[in-house]
Amino acid sequence: MNRRNYLRSLLAFAGVGIGSISVFKWLEPAEYPGVITLYDWNRMRPIISELAEIIIPATNTPGAKEAKVENYIISVMSECSDKRQQNVLFSGLIEVENFAKNRFGKSFLACDPSSKFLIVEHLSSGLIDSSNLLLKIKHKLFGKSFFVILRELTVEGFCTSYLGATKALSYDHVPGSYQSCIPLSSQQKSWATK
Repeated sequence: MNRRNYLRSLLAFAGVGIGSISVFKWLEPAEYPGVITLYDWNRMRPIISELAEIIIPATNTPGAKEAKVENYIISVMSECSDKRQQNVLFSGLIEVENFAKNRFGKSFLACDPSSKFLIVEHLSSGLIDSSNLLLKIKHKLFGKSFFVILRELTVEGFCTSYLGATKALSYDHVPGSYQSCIPLSSQQKSWATK
């Protein structure tokens, strides 16, 4: 056999193998059996609230818990998301609880703030900058991870909440004419509306 033909067939075989793995991973059945009901989401509400508060904590502006971001996340998951994304988030919440019990010997909600922060740090480990091409390819092939979904929904929910838009961001109730470039002063907040 010709060496070039051998290398071509080897590369083709590797490409088909990698492609089939990504297809099987994408079609993989959900880890959480059955339909996730609103009751199930409401059971996880306190965990979602705590995780969102760690992502956007209260400082001199309100945090995610005060803005009731968990209501937004549960609403989006139960009413607007496909079953695969629901299963990824719900399985991730179960994994958070299991990790807390295995690592600290108690539930996530019973952990102290530093332990909760370590758990969230563990969840976010391995994430690279979202502008990175490899992360985009991974999301396209395998879907978004639990923490990426949770982080995106937390930021969306906070920025679209009343407290987030009025206390953490600048909000213009009646916007005037469109101005593409507006200079900001040194301590000015970002605009909630464009």
